[in-house]
Amino acid sequence: MKDQKALLFRCLRNDIPAMVFSGNDILFLPLLKKYYQDAKEAGCTQEFLDDI
Repeated sequence: MKDQKALLFRCLRNDIPAMVFSGNDILFLPLLKKYYQDAKEAGCTQEFLDDI
């Protein structure tokens, strides 16, 4: 898995939109599962899906 903190800082430095979810957010898991499914259907690479 990529360094999420470094990725967030890179986004902030380059004015790239980013979102952060806390593990105790009750909607986090359903959101992540839906994003994974959408990414898979969109044809994302297995490497990208593994990072999710």
